[in-house]
Amino acid sequence: MAESKNKSFCSVPRCSNSKQKQPYLSFHGFPSDGEQKKKWVRAIRRDEGVKFVIRRESTFVCSRQFTAADYIEGSSRLKPGAVPTRFQWNNFHVPPHKLSAFERASSRRGVDVRPPETEVVETFCVQDHDYAARPPAAMYACLPVCALDDALQYIEELEASLQKTLMGSSNILGRFCVSDETI
Repeated sequence: MAESKNKSFCSVPRCSNSKQKQPYLSFHGFPSDGEQKKKWVRAIRRDEGVKFVIRRESTFVCSRQFTAADYIEGSSRLKPGAVPTRFQWNNFHVPPHKLSAFERASSRRGVDVRPPETEVVETFCVQDHDYAARPPAAMYACLPVCALDDALQYIEELEASLQKTLMGSSNILGRFCVSDETI
């Protein structure tokens, strides 16, 4: 059960730890005792075969799979008879070491920089993406009727202005042309 010193990857399913990504973890080789090795293989839910072969220098289990009681006190070495027990499938979760951006900024400034939490009021809930369907009437219920009338009047004014601009465009181009054929 020697700790590895080279590039190591955890052989536990759903564990993506490696010595390169998590240099603070220790990686332990499978025990040489046959009975103890069978316990480890059973615990990590792997079967030795064509797709999984236990090799002395390249098959490891990372330290996240062991409890603190499995280690010799003050050392990163495992106690004799230790078996990995902490796995993703038995709801073991390690919180991330990195603080969030807000927590890092708060610790630097000594003030809470997170935006205040506001209550979100949802007027309607769309179950699926249906971009061709009309939005439900409940969506417009929160808007006053006069605001919709004002918006409609403003749209009509913009359309009239656009029409007036388009009608006068032939006169604008006519100023720069010598004859009607060059337009």
